[in-house]
Amino acid sequence: FVCNNFSLSAPKQTLFDNASITIVQGHRYGILGPNGQGKTTLLRHIAAREMPVPVNWDVILVEQEAKATERSAVEEVLAADLRAAELIKREAELLQKLEDIETDMEQGKDISAEEVERTRTELESTSAELEAIGADSAEARGR
Repeated sequence: FVCNNFSLSAPKQTLFDNASITIVQGHRYGILGPNGQGKTTLLRHIAAREMPVPVNWDVILVEQEAKATERSAVEEVLAADLRAAELIKREAELLQKLEDIETDMEQGKDISAEEVERTRTELESTSAELEAIGADSAEARGR
């Protein structure tokens, strides 16, 4: 997207005056500068779509005040996608449940066909939703 002749200000301070910005989809950008010069304000305006961001672009703002963790930057971004994280966790649980069912059946335990079908159906649904949201390519996009 292109936004020409925009101005942004903070209380008692003009951050950008008659500025222009061009962002090309698929490219990666870094915004560098001293504190208090408008980097976060600019990003917040972009994330809030107060600039002409195409509707088919996903814009996610990860606040700079994130707590320090042992996770990498990419892991932090992926963890911010709560729905994907929830689905990935559920998929792992369902896969484990199917493995447990298989083990139980091998040991001669009585397992209902309905339980097996219910678990498989939920796993298929969960996997389909993960695919629909592009979770399999999320890490590559985060890099």
